[in-house]
Amino acid sequence: LKDRRRFPGHRVLPVLRDLADLDGQLSAAMRLGLSALAYSIMLTAIPRCVSWRCAGQRRRVLSRAYSSAPNLIRAAPLPAVALSPLLERTARATEELSQPQKPLLVLAFDINKTIVAVDKAAKKSVEEILSVALADNAMGYVEGGNWFFLAPSKATLTEEMVAGKAPDRVMSYTDFMDLCFPDIPGNDNRGPKRSRDLYKSSFVYPGSPGEAMYPEFSKLLRHLQLPGEMKGSPYLAQAGLDMGMFFIIPAFYVLLEKLVTEGVEFRLQFRTFGHDLDKVAREFNAFCEGRHPLSRPGLRLDGTSPITNGIDYRVHFSTCGGSFFRSHTRSEFCVGKYSADEKTPGVKIQTISAFHEWQRAMYSVGKTPENRKIGTLAIRDYWPHWRACLESADSGKLITIDREGQEVPGGMRSLRTIFFDDNVYPKEEQDIADVRFHDGSLVPFQLSHGKHLVRANLCQALRSPETYFYDEITQRVAL
Repeated sequence: LKDRRRFPGHRVLPVLRDLADLDGQLSAAMRLGLSALAYSIMLTAIPRCVSWRCAGQRRRVLSRAYSSAPNLIRAAPLPAVALSPLLERTARATEELSQPQKPLLVLAFDINKTIVAVDKAAKKSVEEILSVALADNAMGYVEGGNWFFLAPSKATLTEEMVAGKAPDRVMSYTDFMDLCFPDIPGNDNRGPKRSRDLYKSSFVYPGSPGEAMYPEFSKLLRHLQLPGEMKGSPYLAQAGLDMGMFFIIPAFYVLLEKLVTEGVEFRLQFRTFGHDLDKVAREFNAFCEGRHPLSRPGLRLDGTSPITNGIDYRVHFSTCGGSFFRSHTRSEFCVGKYSADEKTPGVKIQTISAFHEWQRAMYSVGKTPENRKIGTLAIRDYWPHWRACLESADSGKLITIDREGQEVPGGMRSLRTIFFDDNVYPKEEQDIADVRFHDGSLVPFQLSHGKHLVRANLCQALRSPETYFYDEITQRVAL
């Protein structure tokens, strides 16, 4: 332990924390003398203080400590049971070192109608976004060319409600609009889209098919309004919240706090077709720096709080993101630029595998301008190509993943990505996400939708901010 040259990345501070965790067992070990104390330090410090690049050295040191433990115990005036927890801890640490590294959890979020209840690109207000979200959820039946309300969501639809009705005539209001104003291959289709949006944006108002959901609409709107005690906060203007409403929904911040306080290692991605990254970054960075009405005292996500292990989750546009250009023949990612113009100068990544390697490198060894670990990437995707392809699954937002058990270059981590977007469809041929393995091959539909894609439900996130995102994640991965 004294020779730090043998252990690159060795840190001494965790030793004191780990020793404090031993409680009574440590007290017994300390009475054995200096050798026992050094032994206990070895057991507790080495598993955490030596980088993964030194795993071989660390395994040899642990094995040597484990083999010398019986002699140390025989010379002790205390029963052998006093050090048994330490021996068990050594055995567990040695076993863990022989196992492959756990993939790094990457949580990717669309912005509009996923973590933000406004669509700046489509010029939709909060009220219109909530009406569209309720139209996505509301279930009804079609008769005589009209849609009639049955239930607020599929989960609340009962057998009595659908008794005697043909199953193919029971659908959401959004699905009904798709039938009324379908996209036609080869056409521009902006007209049908405008018609669908117009009807869904007024879905809950009196005289509309969803007027029965107006009370629920009013309730969700109140969830987005700043509580009275927050309206006097000095942080409102800094976070861009001086209009009296949340921009990023509270459920997103609740998820981050929960993951950080539980010690879950994760990274973030913001993915959008629009031009709203600046506003998202302004509020999100204020939260990370403790300058947000929802910031918890003592918990900062800018890399300065010990609980984040030096990870800076703030958005740094110059180094931690970029924009896509996609066509039928190529996918190109421009680092550090947020214009999707194919002529934009800058560092360009021109293959899917290279884009995946860039993500791995950024999350594993990348540094922010302040020399802290990178926690968040902000990426602008290329909407024109997706729309021109009629929202096909192989033209949307490019999400790359590693195969399970895949070996990665030294110092890197394999990625386990979960992507939230309100436009995730349960259709194999149509989707917002183009999910591919690191080598560019398509991920099977059953695998991508079973493990990696989540159709975000804004209504549920507003109703259950404490649990919604967390529950969706734990259904797909063990934290």
